[in-house]
Amino acid sequence: MKGQGLGTILMRKIIAYCRSRGTAELVGQVLAENIAMRELARKLGLTEAASPSADIVEVRLPLTAAR
Repeated sequence: MKGQGLGTILMRKIIAYCRSRGTAELVGQVLAENIAMRELARKLGLTEAASPSADIVEVRLPLTAAR
């Protein structure tokens, strides 16, 4: 299924589900070498943050409005 948009569909469903459950923020870890996943995360609005490991990139997406 590589390259057919399945990852995008699944990530959008995860984000929608987390929002519906009231999750404040989605946080994940991506291998630094996984450029395709990092690009998908950016496309979906996640931002990259520093990680203690050079091999891992942390991605974050706030799901609720700041008060």
